Amino acid sequence: VDLSQSFDSAERVSAEQRDQNGDCKIDTWLYFEKGVLVRQGQDTQGRGRPDVLNHVDAKGNVIAQEVASNGKTPDKKLFLGPGGVVVSQCLLSEDGKRLNARALVEKGVVTEVLIDSDGKGSADTRQVLRGGQLVELDADTNVLQREGKAVGVLEVERDGFVAADS
Repeated sequence: VDLSQSFDSAERVSAEQRDQNGDCKIDTWLYFEKGVLVRQGQDTQGRGRPDVLNHVDAKGNVIAQEVASNGKTPDKKLFLGPGGVVVSQCLLSEDGKRLNARALVEKGVVTEVLIDSDGKGSADTRQVLRGGQLVELDADTNVLQREGKAVGVLEVERDGFVAADS
């Protein structure tokens, strides 16, 4: 099968599966809402299921991309700006439900990284980079839970010097 389509109640295409590379296996999945493409899945590794999922805006631009390196659950998510330029990249936990790290990108260069080093669901480390070099490191090293709010000591390293704020 080279092409399979599903239709909504208004007889518009709601989903489409295609064999794009001619190997007789489905490798592209398209999903539509009210006849407009909103997601595109691609099997880039020949496993028979999508390992890349592109989210598309109303103009057809890819605005986010999820990657499942293992072919099952997403482990990386890219957010794209105008022209398809990466503005942020997130690394997800093994189950694909929690954020482990988020890198902010400006003009193709990582400028900031937020890291959840303890797996509790929030960033506890912040790295600031300039010219590809680490220039600042903020780490919440002594977190206490009081009335649902994190309080503690924040160690800030700038250009090799460490200062502690309480």
